[in-house]
Amino acid sequence: MFGAIVLQCNQHALLCHAPVRYLANPQGSKIGLYCGGVAELPFRASLCEVDELEHWLPLMGGAHWAHRASPVLPTPGEILAEAPQMVRNGGSEPWHLEFRFRTGRCFRLQYRPDMDASLQFAPVEVDYSLDRIQVMGPEDDFGWLHPLRLRKFVVDGVLWESAKVWPIQVLRTGREAIDPKGFVRHTWHTALQAYFEQCPPSYRRRLIELRYPVQVQGIPDGVIDEVAKELRCESRC
Repeated sequence: MFGAIVLQCNQHALLCHAPVRYLANPQGSKIGLYCGGVAELPFRASLCEVDELEHWLPLMGGAHWAHRASPVLPTPGEILAEAPQMVRNGGSEPWHLEFRFRTGRCFRLQYRPDMDASLQFAPVEVDYSLDRIQVMGPEDDFGWLHPLRLRKFVVDGVLWESAKVWPIQVLRTGREAIDPKGFVRHTWHTALQAYFEQCPPSYRRRLIELRYPVQVQGIPDGVIDEVAKELRCESRC
């Protein structure tokens, strides 16, 4: 899974990225079809010269680039049998890019909104899934849900510097609460609602798209799922 990926072939590079992560407008690329008409990918795809990549990569501000080698992925030197093809599983399904190699292997690049708005580049027979998302630290996958990453938001007129350290006013109220556990859960729910109303829109969209139960260190189980469900309902209104 990748937020963005560069596929290099000789002197050309195909740069693909999930617009929900890196652009304010989450629209994909529109590509003309041989049979006529236009298809819209659910992600951005840009073709450029390899020596132009340095001008394109800053568009994905915050992305951490690394070379990936894996027996699952195409190996250097594998030759495409034809140009990448636009394919989809059904008339109403999203479009993917399919890469067919002379070795007989076939890969698809597809958008997975349920996997943190990621791009999946894998053999056509592979479809990754999760039972549960678990976040133990801010650098983990889905680490943007960790309390240390939830910063600078306002709840009932009180500034929260971080969700990890609650404001003194909130702590005082908690010490006087009749139901401490209920107070903690309600406070987290209110804080998360406020944060995702005020945070960059890309994080809000990524939470709305999640479809797996989430466990985050320090946050009561089920609270993030509840907030995500509420945001999904609001987005449909």
